[in-house]
Amino acid sequence: MDPSTPSPEPGPPLPRAVSPVSQALLGWMQQNGGRLHQLLDEEAVGADDHSPVSDAAIRAHLRAVAEALAAIAAPATRDNLESFARELPERIDANQDRLEHQLAKVGDAAAFEVELQFGKAGNNDPLVRKVIERRMRVDAWHRFFLGLLDEAVGTDHTAATIAWFADNQVRLGDLIVATDRAAKQAIAAREGQEALGDSDRVNLIGQAATLQ
Repeated sequence: MDPSTPSPEPGPPLPRAVSPVSQALLGWMQQNGGRLHQLLDEEAVGADDHSPVSDAAIRAHLRAVAEALAAIAAPATRDNLESFARELPERIDANQDRLEHQLAKVGDAAAFEVELQFGKAGNNDPLVRKVIERRMRVDAWHRFFLGLLDEAVGTDHTAATIAWFADNQVRLGDLIVATDRAAKQAIAAREGQEALGDSDRVNLIGQAATLQ
């Protein structure tokens, strides 16, 4: 990572999952946090943006997810998932047109959501637009990743996964808020409440919580 850019604050323990597969997945990611930092450093090389929701950071997180999927995979899918994790950077680079197609939808979707929530004046508020567009950008990457994963493994789960996310927006929003709050509480306990007086740092914490 660029040494001039604050590193993402460490997040709280991952939430307890319901299914054994989800528990294994989140457990692997919790135990291998150091690997995520390696991927973040790797993707940061040559990148212009080193913020917690930059393309470089999103790529690193998705690579960590791919490695976690491969690590806990059943024998029947392990080879395909290991190949997918290993080849993901090249797959992303080779399918930039598909990624750009997803990202192109972000602007229209963001503008629509801003107007829906805050009225037409909301589109003139740069802070509001930045928050909405950031979330939409993560969503575009998410859809792109799911499509690559389906192709690699020979499944067709993208639509169902996106539908699940749409049906659970409130729960996911609550989780982002809880993650953000826990990270801030950890900083306040370690450095004092005044450490949260830096608006740029607080913004970075919120970005990291969104991506996590």
